[in-house]
Amino acid sequence: MALQPYMPALQGSLGIRRPRNKYRNVAESYLSYCKKRKRRASRTRMLKRHMIKLLEKLLSQRDGIHSEYGALLRYTQDYHKRLSIIRKVLVIDGISFIEHLSFKAFNEGIRLKDCIRMQQKLMNVRVRCVAADSIYANNANRKFYTKYGISTSFVRKGRAAQDEPLRKVLRSELSKERATRLEGSFGTQKQHYSLARIKARNRKTEILWIFFGIHTANAILMIDRIRNRTGKAA
Repeated sequence: MALQPYMPALQGSLGIRRPRNKYRNVAESYLSYCKKRKRRASRTRMLKRHMIKLLEKLLSQRDGIHSEYGALLRYTQDYHKRLSIIRKVLVIDGISFIEHLSFKAFNEGIRLKDCIRMQQKLMNVRVRCVAADSIYANNANRKFYTKYGISTSFVRKGRAAQDEPLRKVLRSELSKERATRLEGSFGTQKQHYSLARIKARNRKTEILWIFFGIHTANAILMIDRIRNRTGKAA
């Protein structure tokens, strides 16, 4: 966790007791997980849940220390950068954005560059990994990824590289993330927010239907997260 290394310095300079958390337990679980050759999906999901809960706990503890001793603390530029990225990931994760809406047939594979640019503009963080359907694995996109050093879930063309085993593990993890997060979000919107079969009679009504379906799902997700954080803080 990016915040934990700064905790001892914070408490040491203030002379207060370090807040209790599950950092050591989660770190040991993660180390054990990394050493296993076969990683079960259930254990992967469990470890991710524990890491997210720990991160939220660390953020809460950090905010408590800052609210009481903020005037006495001096943060480095690296600390502010890490904290900013962490907060953005927690807030944006799982939220759907409409990048392109069209009523004409088009090849969605040509939209991936625009999606990446939009994501970087929203989060102000460089994209380093991408998971997508095989329709996006065209030569133009592959050249784009190679140019900007972006790892993908696409099967490699040509002869295998020396680090192919590591690339295979990365592709597998990216594909799992896409299947659970992206497809899971689509499934929720279709099943619970009337987006499985849109029964609008004209284009304007259909746009409103799509807009309110997606952003209602976003609003419910954000409300649940706010409630969870408020409950934990209390």
